[in-house]
Amino acid sequence: FQTKNVEGVPDAFGEGERWAAPADAYSTAVIGNASVAFLRKHLPRRKTLLYVAPKAVHGPFAPAPWHRDAWDDAWPSEAPRTAWNLSNAARAKHATNVPSQKLLSATAAAVVDGTWRNRWRCLLAVDDLVEALVGTVEEVGALDETYFFYTSDHGFHLGQLNMLFGKRHPYDFDTRIPLVVRGPGIEAGTTLSQLVTNVDFAPTFADLAGLPSRGDWD
Repeated sequence: FQTKNVEGVPDAFGEGERWAAPADAYSTAVIGNASVAFLRKHLPRRKTLLYVAPKAVHGPFAPAPWHRDAWDDAWPSEAPRTAWNLSNAARAKHATNVPSQKLLSATAAAVVDGTWRNRWRCLLAVDDLVEALVGTVEEVGALDETYFFYTSDHGFHLGQLNMLFGKRHPYDFDTRIPLVVRGPGIEAGTTLSQLVTNVDFAPTFADLAGLPSRGDWD
């Protein structure tokens, strides 16, 4: 980790400097604990913007040790079979390497499904992180005046168009991301259909904070 002004962690922010976390540390938990400490220190006495970005669920898709074998029988056991094992003719007009993909074998399908399950398990630690942050904001009495934005930077494919897994293709499953917002004036269950991208966050945050927007942000 590169660190600076983190409670209980030495600064390691210079050229080539890194803080080595303990061998048994799990990065999502480390980031979550540091974020909670930051909120407890700063939120009670001033308005605060906290950006939290755990590595999960990026590869190598390693769940937290305490979630390694977690699975609920109600959860799907395999990845969605959307656009799965399409014929050569069905993929012929697609761009890049899609037309050359082979049919997914039983072994490849097992890899996809294993990756799918471990990505879900990785998200359990993210769930814990989100719960801890919301709980901390509530503890200091700032829940009713705080906005929470939950999103990601890209989608992911798992078997679609016969591609094993990845994120670098211009298809909806690689580009669509979640965006869930909670805060003052937002009615529960509200869904908006307008197109939104990550470039909209900066002007939105500035507006919520009562700050002027900069023309070069777009």
